[in-house]
Amino acid sequence: MVTKSKTTCEVCKLDRGCKTPGMKYHGEGRKKILIIGDSPTRNDDDYGVPLVGESGSFLMNSLTHLGIDLNKDCWRTNAVKCFIPKGKKPTKRELRCCREKLVEEINVLNPMFIWLFGPSAIESFYMDKFSGLGITRWRGLCIPDPITNAWIFPMYHPSHVLQNIHDENLDAIFMMDLKKAVRGANRVERPAFPDLEKSVKLITKIEKVIKYLRYIKKEKPMIFFDYETTSLKPFNKGNRIWSISIAFDDDAIAFPLAYPWFEEEDQETISYLWGKILQDPKIKKVAHSLKFEDMWSRHIFGLDKVAGWENCTQATAHILDSRTKFTGLKFQSYINFGVYGYDKEIKSHLVPKDTKSINTVDQFPLNKLLLYNALDAKLTRMLYFKQQKTLRRKPELQRATEFFTEGLLTLSDTTMNGITIDPIYYMEIAKSLDEELESITKTITGGDEARKFKKIVGRDLQIKTKDISTKDLRDLFEKVLKVKSVKPTATGLMSTDVEVLNNIGIPIADAILRRRKLMKMRNTYVQQMFDWETEGKIYPFFDLHTVQTGRSSAANPSLLLVA
Repeated sequence: MVTKSKTTCEVCKLDRGCKTPGMKYHGEGRKKILIIGDSPTRNDDDYGVPLVGESGSFLMNSLTHLGIDLNKDCWRTNAVKCFIPKGKKPTKRELRCCREKLVEEINVLNPMFIWLFGPSAIESFYMDKFSGLGITRWRGLCIPDPITNAWIFPMYHPSHVLQNIHDENLDAIFMMDLKKAVRGANRVERPAFPDLEKSVKLITKIEKVIKYLRYIKKEKPMIFFDYETTSLKPFNKGNRIWSISIAFDDDAIAFPLAYPWFEEEDQETISYLWGKILQDPKIKKVAHSLKFEDMWSRHIFGLDKVAGWENCTQATAHILDSRTKFTGLKFQSYINFGVYGYDKEIKSHLVPKDTKSINTVDQFPLNKLLLYNALDAKLTRMLYFKQQKTLRRKPELQRATEFFTEGLLTLSDTTMNGITIDPIYYMEIAKSLDEELESITKTITGGDEARKFKKIVGRDLQIKTKDISTKDLRDLFEKVLKVKSVKPTATGLMSTDVEVLNNIGIPIADAILRRRKLMKMRNTYVQQMFDWETEGKIYPFFDLHTVQTGRSSAANPSLLLVA
């Protein structure tokens, strides 16, 4: 069952201004397809039926050509149940207030297929479960969802296609996704979900750890491994590997290393045996983030290299689909296997308070830590074999994964070597930026515009850490300087982005833009050099899974100011 929301119509109040408040779903649903749109249009509100009018006709005709009757085969509803005046996009509050009704419909109808049309439908469905709910990240997927026990198909809304009628590419994408959803509707079974804890062994006895490591060294199966570590990088003093998990054959094991459990002598034994496995080229190795496991393996166990690297499932995920925010193991586990939320309890323990600290994984219960670690390795193995099915059909992509694996290993060498920097140089840059920031802030807050602002609005112009408050900026330009809003936001208020301030063309707007640039340079680009510096060196990650063109990128820190 889907969890209900706690908010109500009394909070939203949209029902007071429409003809059909709380619009119900419509249709017979013979094929158990539930279509969820964004919100009712004026036509929907007039007729009391979701998805009528031009959008509904377009969808109905498109589905008819694909053998689907919109009224007989589907149910259709909206994420927001009441008409929103002026064609505004539903707000997060409105989506929350209507979510309880949507949940009730899903629970009552028990659909086998859920088609999410538009960004608000996606946001409502995945609210509080995922960040990054932009439609470009989700469209075109066929997702087994364990909460609704249904297949989920996110797509663009038909109205978006009609509003961009001359965009042939958008039309082609919409039809491609719709055809995929229709093919999916021919499935006769609901999604099946893996029993993740089956064949998972959490080992806390040194004798058993030794037994498994010796077995791997002798039998040489392909292994999929994952570390839980004290931080993102191993180079600062005190960084350790808390636990190790390995998936091989049909088993997944996890055991502690530096987690307060084994004596130092036992840890040394594990490190020795594991180091031998890492150096064995006949034992093929896969990780979801090859650069991470390679870096930690080499630094902690004192190895020149890890032999036998076969694949990075994260890089392969990027080769198969280069969308942003797409390659993380948790996201891949959900969209491929319907596995969601196994990191919920441990998540707050994984991230240190800053780049120089260690996290609090040692305060997390050992068995829960080992289970989480083991599931990471097991899911990496599952993802690898699913990816390989696709790659076997596309030899050119198989060659790309081999090339990326070689590239990642070369870039891992670069990370391990590090880059020498001059901290004093960056201190001087930071001081110079601080002085200019102080000067330009005084110019903004001490000028005629700020005095007029106080006189008209009745308070001082508020400078926050990063910027002037958005409300004060709008009041400054609209109420004080009488600047006409040329680019309203989705809520109808004046935008204060770079484009708008550039077009205003008055000194205070230029000063605000300059201050924004200085703040970003000081707090993003320069500060990260201090954050990631270790004994006069930085060790950037070099990635091959973030840029759509396939080129490399550097992060933690960025290399924009290493000159």
